[in-house]
Amino acid sequence: MSRKHFYQELGTLLYAIAFSDQRIRRKEKNAMRDFIWNVLLSSENKCDSNGVNLAMYTQCEFEDLEKNKVPAEKAFMEFLSWYKANEEKIGAYDKGLFSLAAIQIAGSFKNINKKEKAYLEILLSTLQTSNKDNPMKTILVPTDFSENAEKALYYALDFAIHNGSKVIILNAWDLPHQRSTFFVTIKNQIQEKAEMDMKELLDKVKENQKYKGLEIESYIMMGDAAPIIKQVAAVKNAGLIIMGTTGAGGIKKIFMGSNTTAVIEDAPCPVLAIPENAAFSQVEKILYATDFKDDKLNALKQLLPIAKFFDAEIMIAHISDHEQSNEAAFKTFTEEVKQNLDYHKISFKYFNNSNVIDGLNQLIKSDNIQLLAMLTKKRGYFEKVFSRSFTKEMANAATAPLLAFQFSPEKLTLVAEK
Repeated sequence: MSRKHFYQELGTLLYAIAFSDQRIRRKEKNAMRDFIWNVLLSSENKCDSNGVNLAMYTQCEFEDLEKNKVPAEKAFMEFLSWYKANEEKIGAYDKGLFSLAAIQIAGSFKNINKKEKAYLEILLSTLQTSNKDNPMKTILVPTDFSENAEKALYYALDFAIHNGSKVIILNAWDLPHQRSTFFVTIKNQIQEKAEMDMKELLDKVKENQKYKGLEIESYIMMGDAAPIIKQVAAVKNAGLIIMGTTGAGGIKKIFMGSNTTAVIEDAPCPVLAIPENAAFSQVEKILYATDFKDDKLNALKQLLPIAKFFDAEIMIAHISDHEQSNEAAFKTFTEEVKQNLDYHKISFKYFNNSNVIDGLNQLIKSDNIQLLAMLTKKRGYFEKVFSRSFTKEMANAATAPLLAFQFSPEKLTLVAEK
């Protein structure tokens, strides 16, 4: 299945939705064009031989069907037939595009009509059936309303668009444990400010047509951020926590402060921290940087559901900063992976670099990595990896989110930091 064909089929779907009442309104065509410009072109960088971005074939197919006045039902059934024939080849990112685009087109002109509603119900039911193994149905996004936290939120919203996820926005704030009239007054003021900031943030999100159709919840709670984040994630059955890497109460404080161990060991779901300037893009390749002597296969298996969900390649890499080569041991490890992991999109890379950070950044840039994953088993190694110098250097050089797996024999928790 080519990307050009994919976008043509998306155009067929949108045409069927728009023409379901035997008439295509200007607002529906504008909604289609806005979706292409605001969503598709922001993530698609491939062009045809004439230099035309492949996403534009969505509009070409839409207008071609309109010109030939193809019946909406015929177009819709042709899309469903193509989708079912190619379902296993279509990643989560692209499946999310179908539902989001269809909802935006249907809601662009007054209320959704009966025929549009019927098509949407069939479409969403089809997508939900194929998307039943989504490990990230609910995304929790903690925020302190800082600039970096807001950037992480928009990353999370884009992430949710393409994964069919619900988004929960959480603000947790705390005061020193003292009892006085003064602190009661301060508490009320902070609560009121948090409520005002949350309303302003939600209004900004709702004004953006790109996020129309997303299910969003919000909560404001008083207490220490780390325990509250974990509690809400557990109660809401979150499949992923997305956080910014800096801010007044951001993840740097969690990693560098007294809550480090508690967050790593007790988070009930993966945590993904977003570099300041990272923009969401389709996850096609995950770099798994490993000290193969410690993690064996159990930790890598925890990454497979995420990789399979995105239909992404896992590049397993070992960067040696020692004079003595570990290449023979790495080769043994690669054979063990091939024999025990049932996933066809795994590649391997080994090279020496005196500076591991530089080596990782080279791979991120040269191999177009969207996610960088690491595992740390011993707390001392974790502290070494996430030292202030490491964080600072990665902040200056890396644009991909960096995920670190904290492994123990009983449990593997995915945490992340830039």
